Amino acid sequence: MDMAELEKAIGTIKIAVSDTEKEELLAGLKDFLRWLEPVKKIDTANVEPAFFSHGAVNILREDRSEKADISTLRRAAPDFDEGFYRVPPVID
Repeated sequence: MDMAELEKAIGTIKIAVSDTEKEELLAGLKDFLRWLEPVKKIDTANVEPAFFSHGAVNILREDRSEKADISTLRRAAPDFDEGFYRVPPVID
């Protein structure tokens, strides 16, 4: 990684970065790439890809739609308005 590559990446994501920050970013990226070198040398040719790092099994029910009348839905919801469940905001 060199300064030209870093500046290209910065231009792509359209953020303002000072010259001092560029130098710090470049140094950090170079350190990371040095750390990554031994990992890149690991032979993974015969390793099957894993989607999860644990052996847990999903025990949830199958997601499927079911018919229900509007009065049943209203009784199940603490706040129901015009056919929608009203929920409290997650972010203030």
